[in-house]
Amino acid sequence: RGYVGFQFNRYFGLETGLTRFSDVDLPNHFGEIKTWQWDVLAKVGTPLGNSRFRGDFKFGAAEIFSDFDAGSRAHDNGIHHDDHEVVVPVVGA
Repeated sequence: RGYVGFQFNRYFGLETGLTRFSDVDLPNHFGEIKTWQWDVLAKVGTPLGNSRFRGDFKFGAAEIFSDFDAGSRAHDNGIHHDDHEVVVPVVGA
């Protein structure tokens, strides 16, 4: 995962990142699935006392891309290359 962010002040920030997940090779030459995600998150938090720690709540959206590369067994069953994109809400602490 690679990401960058900016802290506007001690309470508010913004992050964006790109995650590349491991490829999945399906058995019996059925194909391969590749997945990655791009997200944008707002960050709201506060320092915890005089320590170096802080509590943060993050919220935003992620776009998830999935790419299916059909293998020879999938082609034999009438299944071909397919791409999917979906945008989902993201929350975390």
